[in-house]
Amino acid sequence: MNHYNKKTTQADKLRSRAEELIKQSKGGSPLHITDYKELIHELEVHQMELEVQNEELQEAYQEQAKWHQEYQKLYEFAPCGYLTLNPRGIITRVNQTAVNLLGTNKKIALNSTLSKQVMSGWTDIFLKARQQALENGEKQSIELPLKREGVSPCWVLMEIDAERNENGKLSQWRVVLLDITERKRNEEELRATQEKASRQAREYTLAMNSIADGVVFYDTSHKITRMNSAAESTLGFELQEIRSLPAHDRINLFNLRGINGEAMPREKMAGLRALQGEVVTNEEFLFYPKNSEQPIVLLSSAAPMRDDTGEIIGAIQTITDATEKKQTREALTESEEKFSKAFFKSPGFMFISEADTGRIIEVNNTSSSLIGFDYKEIIGRTFPELGIISPETFNQLKQTIIRKRRISNQEIPLTTKTGEIRQVNISIEIIHLGRKRCFIGMGYDVTDRVQAETELIQAIEQADAANRAKSEFLSNMSHEIRTPMNGIMGMIQLARKNTEESKAEEYLEFACQSADHLMDLINDVLDLSKIEAGKLELTHQPLNIHEITKSCVETFRVKARNKGLDLDYSIAEDIPTNLVGDAGHLRQVLLNVVGNAVKFTSQGGVQVEVSRGSGAGDEKIQLQYQVRDTGVGIPKNKQAAIFKSFEQAHSSNHAEYEGTGLGLTISKKLIELMDGDIRVSSHEGQGSTFTFTLSLGVDHSIAEEPQMETGKDKILKPLRILMAEDSRLNQIYILDLLTSQGHSTELAETGREALEKLSQERFDLVLMDIRMPEMDGAKATWIIRNKPPKGVDPKIPIIALTAYALKEEMNQYLRNGFNAYLTKPVDIEELNSTMTKLLD
Repeated sequence: MNHYNKKTTQADKLRSRAEELIKQSKGGSPLHITDYKELIHELEVHQMELEVQNEELQEAYQEQAKWHQEYQKLYEFAPCGYLTLNPRGIITRVNQTAVNLLGTNKKIALNSTLSKQVMSGWTDIFLKARQQALENGEKQSIELPLKREGVSPCWVLMEIDAERNENGKLSQWRVVLLDITERKRNEEELRATQEKASRQAREYTLAMNSIADGVVFYDTSHKITRMNSAAESTLGFELQEIRSLPAHDRINLFNLRGINGEAMPREKMAGLRALQGEVVTNEEFLFYPKNSEQPIVLLSSAAPMRDDTGEIIGAIQTITDATEKKQTREALTESEEKFSKAFFKSPGFMFISEADTGRIIEVNNTSSSLIGFDYKEIIGRTFPELGIISPETFNQLKQTIIRKRRISNQEIPLTTKTGEIRQVNISIEIIHLGRKRCFIGMGYDVTDRVQAETELIQAIEQADAANRAKSEFLSNMSHEIRTPMNGIMGMIQLARKNTEESKAEEYLEFACQSADHLMDLINDVLDLSKIEAGKLELTHQPLNIHEITKSCVETFRVKARNKGLDLDYSIAEDIPTNLVGDAGHLRQVLLNVVGNAVKFTSQGGVQVEVSRGSGAGDEKIQLQYQVRDTGVGIPKNKQAAIFKSFEQAHSSNHAEYEGTGLGLTISKKLIELMDGDIRVSSHEGQGSTFTFTLSLGVDHSIAEEPQMETGKDKILKPLRILMAEDSRLNQIYILDLLTSQGHSTELAETGREALEKLSQERFDLVLMDIRMPEMDGAKATWIIRNKPPKGVDPKIPIIALTAYALKEEMNQYLRNGFNAYLTKPVDIEELNSTMTKLLD
């Protein structure tokens, strides 16, 4: 029983005695004063003991608080981090060391989970270790990184222990963290150092083995410690075969001889002499490789290897197979003799001169003949001194050779002794004769070839000029024909629109057909010109075979009906609708072929069939068209000629079967541009079958897309339009077309007048003719876009009206500032569509 318990028992006894005395007093029993005194004395004594006990307890409490404070300091700032987690993994207690390792503060750390502090990719390892500690009842140790906000991760050695209560249930986790970041860093540095050392060792081995010469290392006892692969190859032994052999035994394996075949004493060996401090340089000896009776010439050098104190610790020896070099030296004399013969008897001119002074050391006979000087006149002089080339040309060549080390196939003029200019192709490079730097040159007289090339270039330029003249002629022809045609067709269309007389309508219809025919002729000539010049470009736009075929056949429906012909077409069901190609040129081919069939058929009919060809793929498909007629047929001897320019199978009946003969020629060339071909099968008097194929793209992205609404379907609001046009006929025609559409139009007859009107009034759009007096439309458009006069809107839409139809000219207009262009004669629907696109 401790001191406190004793005092408690004594107090209980005193309390009992006091209670007995009180009972006696109440019961009438007399009490002695002595009893009271003794009781009071004992109480006083007990009181004193209680006071002492209280002081002792206070001292004990103070001591305990002091130790608790010390323990708390030890806990907070222990070298290890301590954490306590509840069964759900939430931190309930943590010391300052752990807080520092977590890179946070205690307030944030408490009530958070430790798993969130573990670096990504390591969480499963932490959770698995924690589970094993719970299941096995044993402490688990793992190494993993902790993430810390704003600073680099911290590597820790983590010990996890699971504590259970008296019922065997998990009460808490105890986790100890030890900072091992420095150790990990040291391990990484050690690993990097080891890798670097290993890499350097590999590099050293690779470097040694990449040396063409053999390298051998000796220790102080003349044993071989290392050698590279070149040494193994030269000696015929691998390192492991001779590495452990004493020097005496190893030397007996080699058959060494002096360069003259004499025996090689051991003391003359280069490696042994190097171990004695001698430096051996380029000594030759004969060596018989392993299992060989044919000696090789070895060139050897050796030197001692010393430590920092200068003491010899080994030797290094290099060995080089000099057999080939010796054979080379022996062959050099023969080679020099051959070179001399080749030099002097070469069909090209050759020379050798000093690089610094330019003085000629040697020339061959061809050089003397070319420049007209004797050998003695040439040697010791320079080319400028001989007057062969100018000093400026000589210095330029010299500097180029010195800078680039050589010149190749450079053509320069040489002046002969008689003053004749010869063109030569020359190559010069630097060589060394002994210690002297020299130039060696070789070349050929190319005067005749240069003259032929000059004549050829002149011929090509003349041909180009002729082609340009042809193109210019076609361009001007197009303009001169289209301009009056625009007026003619415009007047016809106006007359048709304003007349109700059926006979006049018929005459005007015939006039329109004649004008259309003339336009087709012009287009055929221009297309043929572009195809032959290689300038026709195909477009790649979505097209519908059903619509194209139907529209082309329907074009000839009335003509076929008037002749009493059956005209029909069929399209295979497997023809897709999401095809991509040049619809315009496909329509042109089909119109030509079907038109010919109707033209040359007087009874029976014409049948057009469309099917898929044999060539197919995911991105492309081949189509086949067959056009059958029951017409006059084509003689066999003319079936090949019908595809040539201006050829007709029935030229004798030109009046009956009018045409230029260009249709099938253009069709054949267009089909070939579309990766197809065309052929004909015909019997005179029985009809013909034209079959052609073409390749079209397949665009899967537009397979189910609906047809887009075109600008023709939209109705333009009334516009204020400025028309710059100097032709009176075109003015009347286009003004009437615009007025009929409800537009307000102002007229300008020159480009300068158009600028004045634009600066005075506001317009929605400009129709600009190209050719006008004073200032043409191109110049006026450039001024509007780049230097507009005051009041002129530089962004106003401008449409070119032109009789030019060549694509390169059209593209030039667009580059010069036009927004669009229309070719004459102007079609009202095309005009409305273009204006809609620009103003939409």
